[in-house]
Amino acid sequence: MKFFVSILLFLFLIGIRVSNGHCSDIRLQSLGNCRLAIDDPDNQLNLYDWEGNPAYLVYDERVDWLRFYGGGNYYHTSLARTYDPHKEQNLTFNFEGLKQLKSNQTIRGGIGYNFNRKYQQAYAIERDPYYDDPLILTDTTSGNIFEDGPGIFVVYSYQPFQKVSFGIESAYQISTSLKKQYTRARTIHRNFETKVALVYHLSPGFFLGTSLKGSFLQDQIELRESWDEKSIYTIQYQSELVFRNKFGEFDRYINLDGLEYNLNLQYYSHDQKLQHLLSFRYIRNKQRAKDKIGSNQRKDSDWIQNGFELQYDFRLFINEFLIGLETKFSRTADWSEHPTLPILITERTRRRLEIGAGISRQVSTFLLVTEAGFSRAREDYNDYQSEIFRSGKHDFYYGKFGIEYQVDPVHIVRCGYSHDYFYPDYYSPRYLPEHNSDYLSLGFAQKQSKFEIDLHLDYRVKTTPDVQTRYDRWNVILYTQIFMN
Repeated sequence: MKFFVSILLFLFLIGIRVSNGHCSDIRLQSLGNCRLAIDDPDNQLNLYDWEGNPAYLVYDERVDWLRFYGGGNYYHTSLARTYDPHKEQNLTFNFEGLKQLKSNQTIRGGIGYNFNRKYQQAYAIERDPYYDDPLILTDTTSGNIFEDGPGIFVVYSYQPFQKVSFGIESAYQISTSLKKQYTRARTIHRNFETKVALVYHLSPGFFLGTSLKGSFLQDQIELRESWDEKSIYTIQYQSELVFRNKFGEFDRYINLDGLEYNLNLQYYSHDQKLQHLLSFRYIRNKQRAKDKIGSNQRKDSDWIQNGFELQYDFRLFINEFLIGLETKFSRTADWSEHPTLPILITERTRRRLEIGAGISRQVSTFLLVTEAGFSRAREDYNDYQSEIFRSGKHDFYYGKFGIEYQVDPVHIVRCGYSHDYFYPDYYSPRYLPEHNSDYLSLGFAQKQSKFEIDLHLDYRVKTTPDVQTRYDRWNVILYTQIFMN
C-alpha cells in the first residue's frame, strides 16, 4: 500500500501535465477509450451518464462520495495547422462531491483550476482560432501564450412526485491568458452555462427526458502598447483570404450565445439485460464581434449556426458478454453576414454519419473488450468573399482494444490500445491532412470498500503516411474517490 501510494505521489509531483477529461472517464481511458460495451457505474446507458440530463441524477447516484483528480499532459508536434502551437502543456486540479440531501434530492458540485501553456503559437491571438466561425484575429509573430483560470459547477436533482423529477445544472469558467511577446495580447475568457431539465418515469423501464441549455461566452482581447512603444499591427480575417489590417491599440469583444435542446427516451427491460437510448438534439449558436477603439465601436461579421443530431444507443447482456451499438446522424448549417450589408460572406453545410459497435467478455478475473467504428462527414463550403468553393468528404475509422485484470481483491491492472485513421478527400485549413493515430494506455487501481485510487498513463502518436510530420503526446492522471456512506 505505502509503495503504491509513493509511486502515485512521485509521478504526480514531477509535474507531468494533466488531462482535462472528467474523472469518471479514467477507467475507460485506461481501456483504450472503449465505452460502448463497458459496464461501469459512471458509464451506464442512461439519461445522466450519456446525455447529461441533471433531472436523472436522483435516479443514477445512490452513494455519497468525494473525488480528487489531477495530473497533466504534454505534447509537441510538427503535424500542425497554421495557427496551432508546436508544443502545449496542461496542468489541472479538480475536487468534486456528491450528497443525497434526502431520498428524493441529490446535489453534485465541483471546483477546479487549470494551467495551460502554448509554445510557439503561430500568429494566432484568439483563444480558439479554429472554432467553427470564420473570424480569426492574428499578428505577424509566433509566441508563447500562458492561460490560467478556475471553473466551478453544481448539479441539483429533485423528485417531487413518484414519476417526475426536475434538475438544474450551472457551470462558470473564467481564465486570463497573455501572449508573452509582441503583440502581448491579453484575453479574458468567461463562460457561463445553465441547464434546466425534466424526467418523466412513464412506466417500469421507460423514462422520457428533456432539457434546455443556454450558454453565454465572452472573450475580451486587450491590445495595448507596452513599455517598448512598438506600434500594434494586427490582421483580422473575415474569411479565408480576405482580411483587414489594423494599427494601434483596441479591445475586441467576441460574444457567443448558445441554445441546446435535448429530447431523450430511455428503456430498460425488466431484468436490465436489454437497454435502449434514443436521443434528439437541436443547437443554435450566434456569435457577435466588435472592436472598441477609445469611445468608438466597430461591428464585425455576425456568425450563426443551426443544427440537429439523432442518436441511438443499444446494449445487450448475454451471459458473460456485453454487446454495445451506437449510430448517430447530424446536420449543421452555418453562415456569416456582412457587418453592414445584407449579404452572406460564407456559408457551410455539414452532414455526418457515425456507426460504432463493441463487445466485452468477463472471463474469471479478466475483462476483454474491443470496439470498432466509422464516420463519414460531407461538407459544402462557399466563401463568397474569397471566391473559394469546395465540396467533399472526410472519413474516420477506429479500432480499440482493452484488458482489465483483477490481480487480487484489491488491486487491478488495465491496458488498452486504439488505432485511428483520418482521410479527407479535399483540402481545408481547418482540418489536419491524412494521418494515422496510435494510442497506448496503462492503468493501475486500488479499490477498497471506502476508497479508490487510480493512476492512468497514456501515449498518443499521429503520423502522416510519408512520416514527414508527427504528433507526440504524453498524459498522466491521478484519481482518488472516497465513499461516504
